[in-house]
Amino acid sequence: LSLITFYVQQRDGAVDVDEKHSAQVNVDIHFRNAKRVLNSRLKEAAEKRKDDSNLRIREGKLYQAVAKYAEAEKAYLKALEVLRNSGKSLELQGIYAGLGNCYVQQDEYKKGAGYLEQALQENPDDLFIRSRLAETYRRMNDFTRAERKYDEVFNVSISHVESYLGRGELYKTLGDNGE
Repeated sequence: LSLITFYVQQRDGAVDVDEKHSAQVNVDIHFRNAKRVLNSRLKEAAEKRKDDSNLRIREGKLYQAVAKYAEAEKAYLKALEVLRNSGKSLELQGIYAGLGNCYVQQDEYKKGAGYLEQALQENPDDLFIRSRLAETYRRMNDFTRAERKYDEVFNVSISHVESYLGRGELYKTLGDNGE
């Protein structure tokens, strides 16, 4: 997954066509290899009737890394179903956060915010999710809630860079709207 992320970033930052193409080929190769290994492990888990929720979460992250959000959503929802049926809740935060991010990436902000809020209920101390939720509220034009979430982050960590950038975008949006 980290190699795929690396090549996606390399592709997105590439200037010339050949460099973009080369990086995309690497993304495709590593994605296919990772998917093949994951499918093999999912099959093995099914044969042994083992809980495959961690594998489903990895599958969701894999699809997210290559911007296949509909497939990521299916994997996360399957993991959620498996966990609900098993009574385990340890991985719920990751699933909720993954689903929230998938929906936000697809501009389904209300749905994304709902899942990010659930992720925060599972782990209220997660600053990344809190900041992502603030960004989602900003995109929903719910500026009061966005600012409140950024305040919550800064009450814990005054140096959270992502939240500084997000708050800057919030103030820019407010300024552009004449508020």
